[in-house]
Amino acid sequence: MDQLAGRSFRRILLIKPSSPGDILHALPVARGLRAAFPESHLAWLVASSFADLLEVEPSIDEVIRFDRKRYGRMWRSAAAFRAFVAFVRDLRARQFDLVVDLQGLFRSGFLSWVSRAGTRIGFRDAREAAWMFYTHRLPRRPHATHAADRNLAVLNHVGRPRIEPDLRPVFSAADAEAARALLTQTGIGPQDDYVVLVPSTRWETKRWPAERFGTLAARLGCRPLACDGAATMSIPSAGDRRGTMLRAVLVGGRDDTAAAEAG
Repeated sequence: MDQLAGRSFRRILLIKPSSPGDILHALPVARGLRAAFPESHLAWLVASSFADLLEVEPSIDEVIRFDRKRYGRMWRSAAAFRAFVAFVRDLRARQFDLVVDLQGLFRSGFLSWVSRAGTRIGFRDAREAAWMFYTHRLPRRPHATHAADRNLAVLNHVGRPRIEPDLRPVFSAADAEAARALLTQTGIGPQDDYVVLVPSTRWETKRWPAERFGTLAARLGCRPLACDGAATMSIPSAGDRRGTMLRAVLVGGRDDTAAAEAG
C-alpha cells in the first residue's frame, strides 16, 4: 500500500490535454477519482480544441482549457507570453493539492509543477524528462498494457480500489440530436445497424490497410461509416469479387464520436 493511502485531497487536477482517443482512455481515472473522493473538486486540464468532449462529463467539476497553439508562440509574441503567465497564475490560484499528469510530456509535467500542488503523480517512464516534476512516480508497466489499465494505476497509488474501465463518453442532448440528424441525412434510421470505422490515424505504424476495413465491414454486415476528418473515402469490400468499392459516408467535425454512440 502506498504512502498516499488514506489521505484525502480537497482539490484535484487531472492533466490530459490530448488527443481524443487518449482522453477517452483517461476517463476511467476521472470517474475512479470521483468515486474515491466524492466531496473533492475535480478539474481536468485539456486542450481547448478537445474541451467539448468533457463539458458534460458528470465526474468533472471544472474543465480548464489550455490554448496550446497560442501559448506555443510565447517565445515569439509578447502577448502570448503574457497570456501564458496569466494562465499559470490562474492555475496556482486554484490551489490544487493533488495533480495527476497522464500526458507524461515536459509541458504537462511542467504545468503540474507550476501548479504548486504538494502531491504530483506521474509515470516513472514519462518522456521528455517529465518525471522530474513529480513527487510520486508510478512504476513502469509492460509495453502491452492497455492505456486505460496503465492509467488506472493512479487509483492504486492513492490506495483506492481498481475499477473496471468505462470508456463511454457522455454527450449533451444537443450533441445526440445533432448526431441523429447527421445519421438521418445519410439514410440511417433508428432501427438500422451501422458501424463507425476510423481508418485514419496520425501514426503510420497504427494505420490499418483500407482493404481490412472492407473485410471487417463485410463480416459485420452493417452499413459502414468512415469517421475521418479529410474527405469521403471508399473502403474496398472484400465480399465483392468485382472489386467494387463499399461506399462509406463521411462523419466529420465535432459529431464524430457522438454519431458513433447515437445508435
